[in-house]
Amino acid sequence: MQPLEVPNPTELYGTTVLTRSVNSVDLAIPADYRLLRVWWSARTDDAVAAQTITMTFNGDTAAHYGDQRAEAHVAALSGVQTATASGIFVGTALGGASTARAPGVGRVEIPNYSGSTFFKAVTGHNFEDRGGTALRIRPLGGIWRSSAPIRRVTLRAVGGALLSVGSTFGWEVADPLAAAPGA
Repeated sequence: MQPLEVPNPTELYGTTVLTRSVNSVDLAIPADYRLLRVWWSARTDDAVAAQTITMTFNGDTAAHYGDQRAEAHVAALSGVQTATASGIFVGTALGGASTARAPGVGRVEIPNYSGSTFFKAVTGHNFEDRGGTALRIRPLGGIWRSSAPIRRVTLRAVGGALLSVGSTFGWEVADPLAAAPGA
């Protein structure tokens, strides 16, 4: 009799809801999938309109990252590129100077995150409502110049800002890798 084979679930996910203010959130990522999505809904304790959130992988905070983003605000469109950075700009968390209870939200995808051949490329978007006509949306892309499989994602508020209680961060993986023959 052959053993019963139980394939990996087609999707797995995890969520972290902050119960205290912190500067960064680490998400442990499973290895046996091809597609990783990371999302957030966050505010910061700082008395600012918004605070940048960056993403790093596997504890690497060296200048191995780059990003490109566009920003649409009212009728204006602008673009920003950071060719070399210590993290990928993925969006913002709104602060005390923005509309009360309005979070910065966003989501990114990282295809082939568990592979070891190519650098890791990120695409995604971010939205925020700073109040009144201060709505902003950003399509974005980034690169981690490493071919290492991603096992940990860190989302950090820059400048030492603290992410607020109730901010939520999550991950999803999809497209399971095939089991090795005879495994």
